[in-house]
Amino acid sequence: TVDHEEIQSVYMALVDEVGRLAREWREATRDGEVDAKERERLDEIRLAICQKVTQMNELTYAVFCR
Repeated sequence: TVDHEEIQSVYMALVDEVGRLAREWREATRDGEVDAKERERLDEIRLAICQKVTQMNELTYAVFCR
């Protein structure tokens, strides 16, 4: 069964990914241009964030919806 600790763990992983996005975004835009590799990294992080949000919703529904 899913518990609050598992939800909290996914939430913290989501916060970590958002922090990673902020760091990568700053680095990618520093020179005023986002190259193909930088864009790929930003897209990978976007996907990871979307997956974590989906996981958070699924866990939340499993615990709190009847």
